[in-house]
Amino acid sequence: MERLMHISKFAIRDDIVENVSQRERAAIIRSVLDRLPERNKEVIKRLFGIDADQTKATELAEQMGISRSRVWQLKKVGIKRLRVMLSYEYRDGAL
Repeated sequence: MERLMHISKFAIRDDIVENVSQRERAAIIRSVLDRLPERNKEVIKRLFGIDADQTKATELAEQMGISRSRVWQLKKVGIKRLRVMLSYEYRDGAL
């Protein structure tokens, strides 16, 4: 759960989740993370160590057969998508 809380710093606006427990945040992030495109999801999960050991970008790039800069691009786009999905789903104060 700690690793999911770390990703919440990047993906969830403070005003959206100020009244949400850590357990609820983790559930929200998991649910939205599962809807990302596969490569974005894999990069984010492995860089943050969610459901697996944390992997460095260099190692991940090598394992996926892509450049390190592509790993960072996939992370950046994935985080942006997480923000958009979370903002859309919880725009009316559902949290």
